[in-house]
Amino acid sequence: MPKGNGNIQLQRKKPENKNHTTSDFRSYLEEVKAYFEEKEDHELDQEFLSYIRDDLMQEFNLNHTEAEEMIQKSIIIKLLKDNPDYVYHYDAEYWAKSIFSSQMSQHSLT
Repeated sequence: MPKGNGNIQLQRKKPENKNHTTSDFRSYLEEVKAYFEEKEDHELDQEFLSYIRDDLMQEFNLNHTEAEEMIQKSIIIKLLKDNPDYVYHYDAEYWAKSIFSSQMSQHSLT
């Protein structure tokens, strides 16, 4: 997978031979496309998580650290990786309420 730096410049391995085929070029283009799609998905996920954090802070009077800890302890990050369509089906307010109630019920059991 190509790597990007702050300027989003791609670095690729030097080919062993100088004979490039169309297949090699397509393969490289697919890697570039996958890299940017993954980067875009990650940025969208981070933005969505920030909305959840903001809702936790507003709805439940939490500070930034408390809201972030609740998100990290929840299942939302795993769900974003495993089933993003399910997560994005609901809005940030729904997830904030779900995370809060889930963690409050866990605290009441201990």
